[in-house]
Amino acid sequence: MQKSKTCLYKVMVNFSILMIQTLKIFQKALLLLYVFRNTCLTLPRTECLSIDEQMMPFSGRCPMRQYLLSKPNPVGLKKFVLGAPDGLVLDFLIYTGADIVPVEDKQLYGLGGASGWYYTNRKVTHLFTDRYFTGLAILDYLVSRNVYLTGTVMTNRTDGVAESFLKDTCMERGSSVSRRSEDGKACLAKCKDKKSVLL
Repeated sequence: MQKSKTCLYKVMVNFSILMIQTLKIFQKALLLLYVFRNTCLTLPRTECLSIDEQMMPFSGRCPMRQYLLSKPNPVGLKKFVLGAPDGLVLDFLIYTGADIVPVEDKQLYGLGGASGWYYTNRKVTHLFTDRYFTGLAILDYLVSRNVYLTGTVMTNRTDGVAESFLKDTCMERGSSVSRRSEDGKACLAKCKDKKSVLL
C-alpha cells in the first residue's frame, strides 16, 4: 500500500498545478489519464494547431458529466483539446466546472479564452479556434506572445466593431466587409453566404 501511495505522489508532483486540480476529482482514473496525457505531450507538434471542445462518452455517475446536444456523443465528460492538423490530440484539459481556470483569467478572457491561454505555454505560432475560444482580450494576449489566432467570433466579443458592418439584409451572397485595428494587429471580417460569419 505504501508503494502505491509513493507512486501516486510522484505522479502528482510531475503534473502542473492546473492538471492536479483537475485530476484530483478523477482519482480512480488518475494513472490512466496521466499516461494518456504524457503520451499526447510527446507527439510531434506543428506550428499551426487548433483548440476545440470534445466529449468523452460516459454515462455513469460523475458530478462533471455534461450534456451537449450538438455533439455526436451528447453525454459524457467535456474536455478542451489542442489538436494537430492531422487530428492527433496533443494536449487536453478536462472540464470540471467553472473553477477550472483562475477567476482573474476567466473574467479577462472568458472560460474558453482562458482555457486557450493554458495551451500557449508551449511553442505555438498559430491557433485556429471556434467562437467559444475567440475574443479581443485573448487575441491581444496571444499577439503579445507572437501567437496568431484565427477563428470565428461572436458579435458581443468585438467591442462594438461588428455593429459598424452592413446588415445581413444589405449584403449579397459572396460579399465581405472587413475592418483592421489601428495598430494593425487584428482584423475582423464579415462574410456572407446563406448566413453571415464573423472572422
